[in-house]
Amino acid sequence: MGRKKKKEPGAAAKIGRWSAYVAVRVGLAVLRAIPFGAARAMGVAVARLFFALDRRHRDIALVNLRLAFPEKDEAWRRRVALGSFENFGLMVAEVAHLDDLTPENIREHVTFENYEIYEKVKERGKGCFYVTGHVGNWELLAHAHALAGRPFHAVVRPLDNPLLDDFLERFRTSTGNRIIDKKHGGAKTMIAALRRNEDVGILIDQYSRRSQGVCAPLFGIEAFTTKGLAVMALRTEAPMVPVFVVRDPGPMRFRVLIFPEVEVSRTGDPETDIRITTAHINRAIETVVRMHPDHWLWGHRRWKNSPDIEGNIYEGGRLIRRDGKPLATGAA
Repeated sequence: MGRKKKKEPGAAAKIGRWSAYVAVRVGLAVLRAIPFGAARAMGVAVARLFFALDRRHRDIALVNLRLAFPEKDEAWRRRVALGSFENFGLMVAEVAHLDDLTPENIREHVTFENYEIYEKVKERGKGCFYVTGHVGNWELLAHAHALAGRPFHAVVRPLDNPLLDDFLERFRTSTGNRIIDKKHGGAKTMIAALRRNEDVGILIDQYSRRSQGVCAPLFGIEAFTTKGLAVMALRTEAPMVPVFVVRDPGPMRFRVLIFPEVEVSRTGDPETDIRITTAHINRAIETVVRMHPDHWLWGHRRWKNSPDIEGNIYEGGRLIRRDGKPLATGAA
């Protein structure tokens, strides 16, 4: 039986796609045309406007911060939530000016911390999983790594808007990186790249559907996390190195943080190994988020369907366990 033909979008959907595409291209062109400092200021101003108007994502961010940082007060959480919005605004402004970075000047703008960790695992000849998340300017991370002479394969989910997806792919591959479509032949492409001792970058810090994920603690609360990376690491024996990018003081200054290799569990029981390895991955994500909480994308329903939460935490549910222990009052 042949594959079901994909339904063609209607006129309204096509107009919507083109409108979004034009808006993104015009917005980036404007940011590119003005000085970098002005572009950053504009990005922050727009982000603050969204923080004031986008109640849905603002409330999600604040709920997440209450879960992750119960010891902090609400004023601190609100500052971090605002900082998270501002981080995205800064990222857009920085992306518009990424053409300013070249192989010749990349290390003047980007410092690679603990680069010897990465170089050491590469000596094994098994490739490397570049484990990262929506921290700082994750688009710049791939860009900078390629300009520094180490392009990799980025695992992505195609955008629903094909116009924007094509544009983003051209941008992401402009420095030599390559794209792996996680939905279509992603596993085979990853294995082939690793066998050539090439690297595979993957974002692993967002909610995964139950059918594709496994529960692993994040800030002491079980969170559905994709199990694909742990499965691939166990299968290929490719090392997993957590890598994130944060901002340093000064114009277009960044620091790439390279953390020690993620420990892979090998008890002999596949389900146990996947769960424990995924927990180790989440611990790396949590470590960098605790260091730079305003750099993370908090406006995402990360703890959706958590077994540690009774009901929907984003619609009045309550936390009932933390670190595997029941809470006496159910308070976060």
